[in-house]
Amino acid sequence: MLKERGRVLFYYHHFGGLGHGTRIAAICKALKELNHCEIVVINSGKRQPELGIEKYAWVINLPFFEAEHGLFGGLKSDEGVADRFKKRGVILNKVREKFKPDVAVFEHFPFGRASLAGEIRSFIGLLRADGCRIYSSVREIIDQKVDVDSLLRHLDLFDGILVHSDKEMGFLTSFKQPEELKNKLFLTGRVAMNLRKDLSKTPAIRRRFHVVGRKWIVISVGGGIDGEKTVERLISIKKLLDRGIPNSFLISTGPNMSVAQYHILKKRVKGCQDIVIVRFDADYLQYVAAADLSISMGGYNSINNALLTGTRTMIFPRLSDGEQMKRAQWFKEYVELLKEPLSDEELVEKILSCMGRPKAVYPAPMQGAQVTARLLDVACGMKYLKIRINSKCNLNCDMCSWKRQSGVLPEAVFRRLILRSRIAGVKIINVTGGEPTLLPHIKNILKYIKDNGFRVSLSTNGCIRPVLLKELMGHIDMADISLDSSDAAVHDRIRGRTGAFQETMVTIRTLSAGQIKPHINVTIRPDNYKSLHQIVPLLAGHIDSISFNLVDASMHKAKAHKFTFSAKQLKSFYFDELILIFKECIKSGTKVRVTPFYNEFKDKSARYVLSNLLSKSQEYHSRMRQMFLSQNSKCMIPKSQLRINPNGDIAFCCFQDDNKNPWGNVISQDLCDVVVSDGFYNFIHSATEGTGPCRTCKQGYNEYCTENN
Repeated sequence: MLKERGRVLFYYHHFGGLGHGTRIAAICKALKELNHCEIVVINSGKRQPELGIEKYAWVINLPFFEAEHGLFGGLKSDEGVADRFKKRGVILNKVREKFKPDVAVFEHFPFGRASLAGEIRSFIGLLRADGCRIYSSVREIIDQKVDVDSLLRHLDLFDGILVHSDKEMGFLTSFKQPEELKNKLFLTGRVAMNLRKDLSKTPAIRRRFHVVGRKWIVISVGGGIDGEKTVERLISIKKLLDRGIPNSFLISTGPNMSVAQYHILKKRVKGCQDIVIVRFDADYLQYVAAADLSISMGGYNSINNALLTGTRTMIFPRLSDGEQMKRAQWFKEYVELLKEPLSDEELVEKILSCMGRPKAVYPAPMQGAQVTARLLDVACGMKYLKIRINSKCNLNCDMCSWKRQSGVLPEAVFRRLILRSRIAGVKIINVTGGEPTLLPHIKNILKYIKDNGFRVSLSTNGCIRPVLLKELMGHIDMADISLDSSDAAVHDRIRGRTGAFQETMVTIRTLSAGQIKPHINVTIRPDNYKSLHQIVPLLAGHIDSISFNLVDASMHKAKAHKFTFSAKQLKSFYFDELILIFKECIKSGTKVRVTPFYNEFKDKSARYVLSNLLSKSQEYHSRMRQMFLSQNSKCMIPKSQLRINPNGDIAFCCFQDDNKNPWGNVISQDLCDVVVSDGFYNFIHSATEGTGPCRTCKQGYNEYCTENN
């Protein structure tokens, strides 16, 4: 049964910088706004209360490590590295056991944080054993050295790599991407703490900092430790800059500035009413939006701030690596890169020139946090992908609406779909048709799904050559088979082929002997309902479960009269035949499901249902028509299931298979782009039985809702 709320876990590590935590905070904020998930964030570095993640998630701060060499090299701890890892491991395992996440996101690993690889791999292993989907979250990596061999060793741990970059920019420009990586990538767009529509506090912000009649320059030291010289330089040229145009400074310091250094800086500007120094806080992006000029280093967040707000921005890149410089060069239309030593006069001239230019707002929507949140929300609930791989069949069932169609999902599309569905959270893939076993390459299809880490289900009519069936059994975990009577003649007539019953029985027994006990689907019709209980003892010990589904005449309009029950027939099935079915299921220990049925019996045992039907017979007789009424209740199927037709169209259930306005098409679109789109995402959270796109649901039962029935 699908949970009402998903559970999302984040793990991030930092050595004092704000970039990783800011992205996590932005995604948590977007998830909180969706209000569908519970969120836990594990912070593996020092506490970062300035980011405000606690407003959106339960934050677990692990006993932290510091860098042993420079900003990022090695680990050190006051109690020893091994002991600290042990202590952290106990906490991680407790969080896993108590929270039980549906999806987990690891910031920046496996593209960095190699010193934490042992801890992360172990934690992921435990999460995966619980059925959790695992994602890596990473900004674009422009000039970082990436050990491709190491990356590939870790890559199998992840279901998807969520890259917070635009498709136009691409990803990992510093090395050739292995195919194994490309198949897992999903570019979300750039992640920022706010949307453009939220940046409307400029007048209030400027009043707060008493900025009147002068230009306002917002300066960031950056989250790291090497922006202080830039700030010192800017303070030193403040008077010279005032001669060109009156201005005020707001200087925001990062968390790595020591208390002593912070007080030195405060003392340095004491008495300067037009220079304000503050610690970094969650409103920093609002400050940039209200500024006339922003000056910062060239990190991911600094560039995002410029792109999102349009505020003219000057970038002083970190000199210790080339990434910040390359990022600024990429976005040179939106930022001014200062890469050469400048005299004071030249620097003042640059600042005045930059401040005089009009705003340049990046055209992309900058909604990476919202797109990421949607994908994670979808992945929390998405379980099944049903691929109707072909339309051709070897039977001629009179109730089938697909037998007049033809088509096969192209193999290249199928393979791409399998890889992308893992990113979307799918765990079980069902292959159906038509009759899928008619495809010459069906074995390769099932093997490909299995090799990519999914549980594999095969839907078949059971008319399969025994030799082929035995070849396929090594590549499937589950099967479901249609059987419509214990009487061979009745089944063969319904299925339109003499001998179909015997072939299907051989298939069921062969699967059972191979430890794959199938699920059986039985269609309840006016011409077969009287003896359906006899199917249960016939199959006892050979099947896992069985479902009885009342035929819906609206799906077979040309023969609706043939499939429509009279009131007498309905009552005979539900209060005579069904009693016998439940009794037989209790005897054999067979799980059973009936559709449609009384809501209170959903997921209840056969023994429980039978007891209530017998003890409250008159009550259930009087309420019979309620089974067929549209409940106008939220439908959970779209959150957990996707169906792909041979032409690539996406549907959610059998009632939408023939929808002329599908939710997307996997031949022309990436499945991941579809599931985060407005139409798809809004529908899965609003689907209501009997209304809107779901108005065709169970229409064939309408006439059973009247008093005459």
